[in-house]
Amino acid sequence: MRARCPRERELAETARDHARRLIGAAPVRLLDVQPDKYGGRVRARVLTGGGADLSAALIEAGLARPYHGERRQPWCDGTGMG
Repeated sequence: MRARCPRERELAETARDHARRLIGAAPVRLLDVQPDKYGGRVRARVLTGGGADLSAALIEAGLARPYHGERRQPWCDGTGMG
């Protein structure tokens, strides 16, 4: 939830709320669990109780981007103000 600008904070909160709605109270399933390239975090596919892929749903909603190991792309404009 760390943000570099107000727009990034707003998008992060929207993504969190959207994920909560998709998950609901049902348990989730983690698939393809593995450490990230530095070993400090865990990567996994997250399926909701209804079988939806959480990452795909957030990407489709424009609240996340695919990640392939490249440098993180900002959600802020060049001024850092959103």
